[in-house]
Amino acid sequence: RLLKPNKAKIMVMPDGFKDSNDMLRQNQHESFVNAWWNAKTYTPSGVLNVSQNRDKFHNRIKKKSIPYPWEGLNKKLEGLRQGELITLAGGTGLGKSSVTRELEHWLIRQTEDNIGIIALEEDWTRTVDGILSIEANARLHIDSVRESYSQEEIDILFDDMFVDNDNNDRVWIHAHFGSNDIDGIFSKLRYMIIGCECKWVVIDHLHMMVSATLEGDERRSIDSIMTRLRSLAEETGAGLILVSHLRRIDGNKGHEKGVETDLSHLRGSQSISQLSDCVITLERNQQAENPEEANITKVRVLKSRYTGDTGMALSLIHIS
Repeated sequence: RLLKPNKAKIMVMPDGFKDSNDMLRQNQHESFVNAWWNAKTYTPSGVLNVSQNRDKFHNRIKKKSIPYPWEGLNKKLEGLRQGELITLAGGTGLGKSSVTRELEHWLIRQTEDNIGIIALEEDWTRTVDGILSIEANARLHIDSVRESYSQEEIDILFDDMFVDNDNNDRVWIHAHFGSNDIDGIFSKLRYMIIGCECKWVVIDHLHMMVSATLEGDERRSIDSIMTRLRSLAEETGAGLILVSHLRRIDGNKGHEKGVETDLSHLRGSQSISQLSDCVITLERNQQAENPEEANITKVRVLKSRYTGDTGMALSLIHIS
């Protein structure tokens, strides 16, 4: 910092010599001179010269990518990638939980990676019920349905989903016991990724994290949380899937009546869209008179940093 830019250079000693004096004592004057004049200009950490990093450019680590369970999203996004922050948003009662469950089940089924789940609105047993319900194609969270299965049948489903072939645990769930604080949530999130080696973590949902902060300003809280999530994804290389609400919009037709979504509808702060690699929203007119229309959820891509491809991706049919 005392020297002007381009004035400091780093001389690299040839192999076998501990310092310049050692070289001169062994009559390696020419090697010393060459090393001296080949010294590279010092650059601060985080600043690099592109031409000197050609090999790193060609030999970069390829981000792991897996397909979505729906082809419409694969055409738009070319799959999920580790190291990215994906935001899934929708209005109340439009199927965010159902789609989130499908993604959790899909990640467990389609990868051999450890999966982390932070569900702040429900008990961990409800999360397990939801994942097993998809596997069994039955609503196991309902007592009368679950009681129609024997414990042995449930155990078979349980082991098949949550334990791998080598008897290793694969799925880790945040058991919050009704109390949360934001630093505690991030501590457990980091532990899942680093300590439990979770490559994918689902966080449901952003605004419950906001309520765990001590700040009274929702926008500032969201800005802080989104920055921390973005940094964590970059630092650890884990894929983060974040569930978020949409804000109430003006007029009589809200998201529960099928209004088309856009990035301005994300609730609380523009940092949600700015710091997310991908934003996916759900639309459904749950008040439609036609029962078929009322059970169709449209999935729209509002942002895709990787492909740049946005717009309507697919429709999902809700079956009770």
